[in-house]
Amino acid sequence: MQSRYKVDMAYMFTDLDLIKENQKKIDPKPIKLDELLSVIKSTPACKVLIDGEGGIGKTTLLRYLSYGWAKETDQTFQGKIVFLVNIRDINSGEDILDVMVKHIKLKHFNLNTEAPANLTTIKKFILKHENEIVLFLDGLDELKIGVDEPINLIKGEEMENCVLILTSRSENIDEYIKESDVHVKIKGFNPENIKTYITRHFKYFEAPNLGKSLTEELELNELKFGRDKHPEVYSMCKNPMLLLSVCFMWEEKKYLPTEKTVLFEAVFRSILNQYNREKNNDQNIDEFQDTPSELIDAMLVLGRGMYESLKINQLYINRKRLKGNKDTVALALKLGFVYKDSPTSKDDFKDTFSAPHKLLLEALVGFYLHKLSLQTRESRSSGNTNMNERKIMETNLLLDEGEWESIIDNDHLKVAREFAIGFLGSKADAFLNHWITNSFTTYRSLITHLRIVKEEHRFDVVNALSAHPNMTHLSIKPNIDRVCVSLMKCVHYMIPDVREDYNFLELLRNIHGIGPLFSKLLQACFTESDRLVQIICNENSSEEKGIMLAHIMIAVPKQDELLTRVHATCDDDVIRHLNSECQKLNFKYDITDFTLKQSRATSLFLIHVLSYSPRLTSLALNKYGKSGVVRDMLKEVTTRGCKLALIKLCIYDYNIGNIDGSLLASFLMLTPKLKVMSMTNCNISGGIINNMINKCCSSGHKLLLISLDISDNPLESLCGSSFASLMVIAPKLKGINMHNCKVSGHVLNNMVQSLPGKIAQLSFLNLSGNNLSHVDGGSLASLMSIRHIVVNIDVSVCNLSGEIINDMTTHFFKRGVKVEVGSLNLSGNNLSQLDGSSLAYLISNSSFLSELNVSDCTLSGDIIKAMTNDLSKRRVVELGSLNLSGNNLSQLDGSSLAHLISILSFHTKLNVSDCNLSGDIIKAMTNDLSKRGVDVELGSLNLSGNNLSQLDGSSLAYLISTSSCLLELNVSDCTLSGDIIKAMTNDLSKQGVNITLSSLNLSGNNLSQLDGSSLAYLISNSSDLPELNVSDCTLSGDIIKAMTNDLSKRRVKVELGSLNLSGNNLSQLDGSSLANLISISPFLSELNVSNCTLSGDIIKAMTNDLSKRGVEEVEFDSLDLSWNNLSQLDGSSLATLKSIFSSDTELILFE
Repeated sequence: MQSRYKVDMAYMFTDLDLIKENQKKIDPKPIKLDELLSVIKSTPACKVLIDGEGGIGKTTLLRYLSYGWAKETDQTFQGKIVFLVNIRDINSGEDILDVMVKHIKLKHFNLNTEAPANLTTIKKFILKHENEIVLFLDGLDELKIGVDEPINLIKGEEMENCVLILTSRSENIDEYIKESDVHVKIKGFNPENIKTYITRHFKYFEAPNLGKSLTEELELNELKFGRDKHPEVYSMCKNPMLLLSVCFMWEEKKYLPTEKTVLFEAVFRSILNQYNREKNNDQNIDEFQDTPSELIDAMLVLGRGMYESLKINQLYINRKRLKGNKDTVALALKLGFVYKDSPTSKDDFKDTFSAPHKLLLEALVGFYLHKLSLQTRESRSSGNTNMNERKIMETNLLLDEGEWESIIDNDHLKVAREFAIGFLGSKADAFLNHWITNSFTTYRSLITHLRIVKEEHRFDVVNALSAHPNMTHLSIKPNIDRVCVSLMKCVHYMIPDVREDYNFLELLRNIHGIGPLFSKLLQACFTESDRLVQIICNENSSEEKGIMLAHIMIAVPKQDELLTRVHATCDDDVIRHLNSECQKLNFKYDITDFTLKQSRATSLFLIHVLSYSPRLTSLALNKYGKSGVVRDMLKEVTTRGCKLALIKLCIYDYNIGNIDGSLLASFLMLTPKLKVMSMTNCNISGGIINNMINKCCSSGHKLLLISLDISDNPLESLCGSSFASLMVIAPKLKGINMHNCKVSGHVLNNMVQSLPGKIAQLSFLNLSGNNLSHVDGGSLASLMSIRHIVVNIDVSVCNLSGEIINDMTTHFFKRGVKVEVGSLNLSGNNLSQLDGSSLAYLISNSSFLSELNVSDCTLSGDIIKAMTNDLSKRRVVELGSLNLSGNNLSQLDGSSLAHLISILSFHTKLNVSDCNLSGDIIKAMTNDLSKRGVDVELGSLNLSGNNLSQLDGSSLAYLISTSSCLLELNVSDCTLSGDIIKAMTNDLSKQGVNITLSSLNLSGNNLSQLDGSSLAYLISNSSDLPELNVSDCTLSGDIIKAMTNDLSKRRVKVELGSLNLSGNNLSQLDGSSLANLISISPFLSELNVSNCTLSGDIIKAMTNDLSKRGVEEVEFDSLDLSWNNLSQLDGSSLATLKSIFSSDTELILFE
């Protein structure tokens, strides 16, 4: 934009209204930015998804966080390396790492790291230090066609130990929400934020009185907040970009538009006026409709160019591709709507331009489409145009019907279509009449777009569309009449006294909830699938049922729900007639995701779903019906030879052992977009997989698969060399799961020998649960030394021996190659004969090994001691996680454990649970660390399941006080006493230590002698402790009562997020103490007091006390009261309890 509006980010940034969802994704709660950053800081390798509408502030938020890191004004990411990556910069064939390293200066990297200055080295450096990486990924919705989605990053399958913050618009992100650790929705500015922003804006431009008058106009000082004067302005002002425009509007005219399209007309006008001022042109545009034609022409040039880019999700325009005369194109690029892009490299000579925000780009495209719609209608009605319109059309060209079909269907044009409809207002039929076609499918889209038309215009627009000449001359008009009869029959069944003269579009819009009849239909449960099935079943014959079903499918909003209900009551005869009617109507479903669980549907039904769902991208069959159904479905699909749009196919717990591998290959050839394929526990044989791969190879067919899950199948006859060919025919394959598949070591040997020299994409290989006792150490070495980008290998419970691993490390040493894996799981194998030096070599000779799991491996203390001694001679071990749990390490001395801890890198997770460690060993360990002045830099330490009864409290205190990085400490089931914990808190108190743990687990220890004040100290001096678990600790009600009294006296606000008191006898706890605990814990979201011998009287007293304190709503995620005898709790008290806790609180009352 213009230079006048370049302001300092630190000054102008204003807090956004953020909503955080918990892990169950069912209880959204407001959260401030500093609270969100605290959650991210306290969650190791936190994966965050931030979504919100366009212009709401997602990009600005990431830039602000980057700014805080660079200027060191925020400590959240202190000591980390932050990468800000625009997803739109990722090109086909590239991945995140390619873009991360693109802007790194090789010379500076070499000077800072003394490592060779090449891109491969930098990538390995990033992966090796991924626990120090913070990755900001901006704009998932801007992902280019052909670029792999970054779902593996948020799942933690790639760069598992880095912090990730991903932003996106809110559409099509369900899987990302499910996989994220934290999901935050940006709601934009609340009234307080709006006022702050306006004040700062006008103060910066030295016009504070304008800011004051605008806040008064918006009634920001009143609770009603503009609801009388500006009922629509609130949703617009929540958007930072639109609010900035509101400020511009007020500065120019002291006038507030109340619709988004009117607002963007005002935005257009402001940009054009600013251009005029910079050109010393005194002409000021007071009303947008008075904009000079030459400026409108220039805007249409931009709109047309942006349309061509946006339809392929490209957010910039290339000057060479702009259509129009030279002067108009030059003017278009100078107006201020776009800025010239900086080259991404010295070889980048593209002359490209971008809008400062995607919403502005979409608004310009919408403006172009609305003008185009009017021109098209006028040209068709009159047959000629005036000179000015002809000049515009020379620039923008009328589109043919094929192009209009693209406009209707293109997902990237969704917001632009909304703008076009808004700009057209009561003339929206000029745009929407292109949805009047001979395809029933387009009418469903038409109704969706009718929702965007303002309610006061909707009736006229629908009438204009119904009267459009196309409606009366359609070849499908007779079928439309038939559908209307069926729909009226359904409506009449629900509402007997309804009038009979509704036309097709009126029926559709009412059933979709945007007509006057909808409220009555809703009351009659018309939209419920079971109710609709009941209507269908009232028909007499199978033919009538099938026809009725097809007609209803045209109208219902959720087709997938109706289909999943209907197959249980409709036999194949009905499905045949459904097929026939859909074919007759040329009607296709708009289903994208379809799941059947424990279904008895036939192959004919499945074939119908696939045949009439051209947009179906995900199909899941779980414990599906009769044997042979899937085989018959595949046969029919391949016989027809029609290509499917499937991206994800999942078949679980279903016997398809009778399928032909070549048939499966033929099906894969008909699903060219398939990326995820799961066939778990399906009785698939190795022969089937062999045949499938061989046919794909012989046909030269390449697969786009990125994930293949064939776990829990009997693959003992799998040919290793054939399976290795999979890497060739599926070059983008990132994950393979072959867990528990009866694969032998001989098969693995054969596979490794046949593997291509480089597997560039593979990131996950799960071979766990297979008997690999005959695998060669050399084969394992070859597998782990292939130069992948990063691979997580799981060979747990595989009957591997220590000798095999020794042999493997010997091969590494002889070949002079490094271990090229990121994560290695060897757990559950008997490695008692493993040499400590071999284990040390495996760790130290790795390029970027971040996780090593050798739990339950029969390792001895002597092996770990030898490993530690060997590693001490080498260097700091940069592991993210080391799991030694379940091994007998009773002979490990404290000094060796201390040395192991001291050489482990920053934030490493160390698990030595259930290792027969004694209190004396831990005491000796802390003494050794103290003598050597070592600060423990572990991120997590798990000591659970060890007998630490001889551990003194001061040793535990030392461990906590000197571990500045320690976030998680687990000492559950360690035979700790209350005296030990009391001594620990006393020692910490004397030192004035503020506990920085984010999770402390003391469960399963007998803490009956712990006094309440010590427990209170532990809580009150743990400012960053969101989780405390003291379940099954023999705590009494008196202890908890004393704890809450102590906290109240000191007026401490408890910052716990989760408190688990379950399994303690709290029968003596009074309700007021429990109420007190809740009221002084404003951040508490989870409280577990299950199995605590609580009575109904205690809970009743708690609710009464909370009511007396004036507590109106407690916003918990969950309150667990299960396994307490609450028989004395009366209905009134239970109702009061439910009213006090928010409606989203999960109230658990089992037993």
